[in-house]
Amino acid sequence: MRLSAPPQMEITMMQASEYFDLGLKFHGHKCPAMPLGLRAGAAAMNALGVERSQDKELVMQVETGDDHAAGCFVDGLMTITGCTYGKSNVKKTYYGKMGDVPVDVEIGGQALLTLSL
Repeated sequence: MRLSAPPQMEITMMQASEYFDLGLKFHGHKCPAMPLGLRAGAAAMNALGVERSQDKELVMQVETGDDHAAGCFVDGLMTITGCTYGKSNVKKTYYGKMGDVPVDVEIGGQALLTLSL
């Protein structure tokens, strides 16, 4: 008897630019940190091979500070990942850096992403 692997689900690469207008509407003003959040979220999701969360498929641990730019960064992350405080799948820590750790709940995979400035 020969076993074969299940067909691979095709995941398209996340492109931060496709979410810029949505992020700008959600965030409310132009700034450099929100698009950085979009790019960081896209990079982490591409590394995990996951799509945008519709419900609670992802949980995101955000490692930021409590200054204005940190909030802008998180808005970008929430826009592209689909993780929100309302769905309780965003956990915020105040480590004072720009980083996120999205976790795929179904397979337990995670990707740590931090910005080097």
